[in-house]
Amino acid sequence: MDPAYPFVRAEFVTRSLSKATATPILRLLATQLARHERTSPRGSPGHAAVIHAIRKLARAVNRRSVWQVLGVYALSSWAAWVLVALGTDAIGLPAWTPTLTLSLLVAMLPVFVATAVAQGGLPGLRIEDEIDPNDLVGLTPDQVLVVPEAHPLYGSGIFTWRNTVLGAVSCVALVVTSVVAYMTMWALGIGPVGSLLAQGVIAERDPVVLVAFENRTDDSSLAALVTDAFELELSRSRVVTLADPASVLAVAVELGADPSSPLTTEAAHRVAEQQGLRLILSGDVGRRGSAFVLRSGISLPSGSVVARFEEAYSGEDELLAAVEHLSERVRERLGESLRVIREGERLASISTDSDDALRLLRQSDRASLGGDLAQAIALLEQSIDTDPSFAMGWRRLGVLSEQAANASRAREAYQAVIDLWEPSGRAQRTVRLLQERIAALD
Repeated sequence: MDPAYPFVRAEFVTRSLSKATATPILRLLATQLARHERTSPRGSPGHAAVIHAIRKLARAVNRRSVWQVLGVYALSSWAAWVLVALGTDAIGLPAWTPTLTLSLLVAMLPVFVATAVAQGGLPGLRIEDEIDPNDLVGLTPDQVLVVPEAHPLYGSGIFTWRNTVLGAVSCVALVVTSVVAYMTMWALGIGPVGSLLAQGVIAERDPVVLVAFENRTDDSSLAALVTDAFELELSRSRVVTLADPASVLAVAVELGADPSSPLTTEAAHRVAEQQGLRLILSGDVGRRGSAFVLRSGISLPSGSVVARFEEAYSGEDELLAAVEHLSERVRERLGESLRVIREGERLASISTDSDDALRLLRQSDRASLGGDLAQAIALLEQSIDTDPSFAMGWRRLGVLSEQAANASRAREAYQAVIDLWEPSGRAQRTVRLLQERIAALD
């Protein structure tokens, strides 16, 4: 064997590659290599270049271990992400936990690939693939089968399996530490994520004032729909209760508010200060380019803002999901456990798949805002006729029927909501509130 090229002989290629695989393609490459050795003078530039090209192609075909690493990593990443996603709802982990986990999984992917390439005799980083084949003349096998100094990985010692596994463990520790730190700060009322209940800003079951969302779009019905859905979400809270809108408006009128206009944020602050209420919740619906934006704020009677929240959505089909996320963040800041919040019925399940039913609800909201209560109720009747399982439509009908002093129809509408929700057992607090409302109408 020629000591100058011990690693480029055909029998060497066949022997080394057969340990990994003995595919017909590799045997063909070895045959071509042997034929070339018989017809080309050893040591010539042409001979070394051809040997280099054939070995590089053979190694590229044999990149099985890189794909194995990718496959194992993809499967493990999927399992980890699913586990975190399930735990987010079951345990009540912060909503950002799956996003953080996914970001770290994506960031570690190139690290695992680089380690797989750099370790274990994988192709692509041997010296014959990195320098001119003519520079191999006179080298021994020990000198050849190493990462060359010219290569970026030479002497770095970074891409080893030990370091990569330590990096993966560090990512897990980062997620766990972040979640534990966040939940500890929330529970103890520390910093901007601390719950207002733990901070002593409110006491459990304190009434809060909800001001209707302001509309900053060209569709006046959006704010009414958001307010209704937001009120429905907050009515399920176990930490706070919603002050009775009629009572709040009556006090506001006594303090000089216009009885024909909706309650304003300024009037709500005056009412809260006069009645000793701790918090005011307000918000608006606006646009940012082509997207819609929901904003909500928690403020004290003095007017100082305790917290602000924002959710963006691109179309009407995402509206209820955006309201859900917004109310979840507000309820969490008030002091309600995420696990408890997520146990409730989702807004999507109390909405409707009927475009006509939702369109009629929106038209009803516009009529109500315009002061035409009779038309608003008539449109709601059409909406629930279109989809009798539309819980939001029934609930809205109950509210407007109360305003129209039609107690019997209001009771029927509220009872319809109870009949839709009670069998699920997941909206017990809302059901109880509606039952109390029915009792108050008797």
